[in-house]
Amino acid sequence: MEQKEDRNDIDYVYVSELRVGSHIVYNDRPCKITSMTKSKTGKHGAAKAIMNARDIFNDNKYVFSFSTADKVAVPIVTKKTYSLVGINDEYFSLLGEDGTLDNSMKCLSDNELCQQIKVNYENSKNVDVGVTCALGESQITSFVVTE
Repeated sequence: MEQKEDRNDIDYVYVSELRVGSHIVYNDRPCKITSMTKSKTGKHGAAKAIMNARDIFNDNKYVFSFSTADKVAVPIVTKKTYSLVGINDEYFSLLGEDGTLDNSMKCLSDNELCQQIKVNYENSKNVDVGVTCALGESQITSFVVTE
C-alpha cells in the first residue's frame, strides 16, 4: 500500500501490530477490525494476516489480507460529546464543551438513532450526543439523556 501525502488524521503501523478492535483505512474508509487470523511464515514468503473489518460509519463489511511486514494506514479516530441545542429539518445544532456552535451535523430521518434523539429532545429533555470523527467525516454515534 502506497503512502499518500502527509495527513494529520492518519498514522502508519505494521500489520503485525494490529489487533481485533484496531482501526485501519481500507478503500479510503475508516474501518474497525472485527476478526483477524495470521498464517505462519511459508517457504516462499512472509506471514499473512487476513482481516474482517466493518466501516465505522456505514457498517459495510470488508475482507482483505496483507503481509504482516506491510505498513498500513490507521485513521486517528476521535470521539467528542456535544449538547443538542436545536433541530432544524435534518440538521442538529450542537454546542461543544468550548462553547462553539456547530449547525452542520446532518442526521437523516430514516436513521433510528436520530429518531430516538429527536423524540427525547422534543419531549423537553436535555440530550448530549456523541460524535465520532475520522478521515474528515463526522457522525452522531450515541446519545445520553441528562437531567
